[in-house]
Amino acid sequence: MLLQVKNLKAYFPIKGGILSNTSGQVKAVDDISLNIERGETVGLVGESGSGKSTLGRAILQLVSLSGGLVRFNDVPYNSSRKDAKKVQMIFQDPLSSLNPRMTVGAAIAEVLKHHKLVPRNKVMHRVKELFRMVELSPEYIHRYPHELSGGQCQRVGIARALSVEPELIICDEIVSALDVSVQAQIINLLKKLQKDKKLSYLFISHDLAVVRQIAHRIAVMYCGKIVEYGDVNSIILTPFHPYTKALITIAGEKGHLKDIMKPGDIANPANLPEGCHFHPRCPVKDREDKLPDICKKLYPDLIEKIEGHFVACFQQRK
Repeated sequence: MLLQVKNLKAYFPIKGGILSNTSGQVKAVDDISLNIERGETVGLVGESGSGKSTLGRAILQLVSLSGGLVRFNDVPYNSSRKDAKKVQMIFQDPLSSLNPRMTVGAAIAEVLKHHKLVPRNKVMHRVKELFRMVELSPEYIHRYPHELSGGQCQRVGIARALSVEPELIICDEIVSALDVSVQAQIINLLKKLQKDKKLSYLFISHDLAVVRQIAHRIAVMYCGKIVEYGDVNSIILTPFHPYTKALITIAGEKGHLKDIMKPGDIANPANLPEGCHFHPRCPVKDREDKLPDICKKLYPDLIEKIEGHFVACFQQRK
């Protein structure tokens, strides 16, 4: 097992008043467990505000953990260790993650020099090699970030992540701002790199149609929790949770969203509803069978509905 996430929590205090006393907590990531095998892609999907990006940052310890454990290569992950570079992150906005005063070649060269990955006289040769790896002409190393398109900037971000020879890359909404044709190019590039370098990905996106193109397994996240988890084909073809069904409806642009999920925003993580966090939007509310009281009082655990396919929904226990 390459990555093991066990009961991970990331809570943020809500402070108010003259004395800035803590009045509550935002449970951005709440008791999440998942594993990623070597050479595997796990897709993490959900609406904005569901906690996907925070989970990615929590794994890397870019935010403080409130509980839980992250193990990488069977040892506790620590961002201060030398081997921490084996886990890298590519961010949603590639332009803002690059120094506007440095050429993109110099930005990657700086990483190579800092980690002493190649002799100093071979740094630029390695930079050009990385650019070819992400299908960018080496001529681009002398350009500044603002002189590149969004897709080209994202390729630079991928090259920078690859420069430290990682084993796992967390991709945080990296194609959401790109045109559809460029999205496909980036997805194909990631798949090629995975095959060539035995990479693993945690691929974060709100778009299930994109995730299904690259993921082996999918975790569906809502209000800081995973509500469904399983093989990509099982999730797409046999979704059990009403929230997953809604995401599939949106991705396929078929049917009517109101028939599968009540309108409204995702629940406020600072003031979550009692019981199942999804119950205020659950379509069962308006059907003849009605919503059971248990859905309003208790939060459902993940149960294995079919082999390797887990769901957190009391309706699926019938």
